[in-house]
Amino acid sequence: MKAISKLVILMVCVAFLTTGCANMSNKQKCFVKGAAAGAVVGGVGGGIVGNENDNNNVEEGAAIGAVAGGIIGGIIGALMCKEPTPPPPPKKEEPKPTPPPKKEPPKVEKPKERIVLRGINFDFDKFNIKPEFKPVLDEAANALKSRPDIVEIMIEGHTDAMGTDAYNQKLSEKRAESVKKYLISKGIPPMQLKAVGFGETKPIAPNKLANGKDNPEGRAMNRRVEFEVIQK
Repeated sequence: MKAISKLVILMVCVAFLTTGCANMSNKQKCFVKGAAAGAVVGGVGGGIVGNENDNNNVEEGAAIGAVAGGIIGGIIGALMCKEPTPPPPPKKEEPKPTPPPKKEPPKVEKPKERIVLRGINFDFDKFNIKPEFKPVLDEAANALKSRPDIVEIMIEGHTDAMGTDAYNQKLSEKRAESVKKYLISKGIPPMQLKAVGFGETKPIAPNKLANGKDNPEGRAMNRRVEFEVIQK
């Protein structure tokens, strides 16, 4: 019986040592535990059987019983073992929704009004205001001063088609500046006035007749100044 006790102690120690191995799977550990338990039970039972049959066969019976019990116990332990449920995968953080782009408020264009001063024309190649046209500008200045809704007055100078484009551009700018200075002298705030020139690019009458000859009347109409007023 001492041999049986030694064998049992040995089996238990082996079970504790092997099941503590970190590299073993859970099913392998269950197999070892079952095999150890089966070996202990089989060894004890085999030793008892060997003792009853023959006193000299105790150790042999214990060994046979331990092997058989270990195999059976290991198989049963492996079959009954349950693998631990793996932890759920970490939840992926949902990306934060991108805020919609801010809509820019639609640009509202300020209303514009065009005033054509038909009575303001210039002599050929001149930009000075003729005396007979000043009453027309005086009336225009009074009308503009009575309009508090006007925030800007665009003074546009024009020429006929005689001369080069570059020369006519400069001449149209000088005509617009002449009218701007006159309106300032009549009390129109300078910050409200803007002078621009368009040269010969915007005629209101043909510079030449259909037969290709010069059209003096048409060219005189094109040597003009127009106003464009921008309201609040």
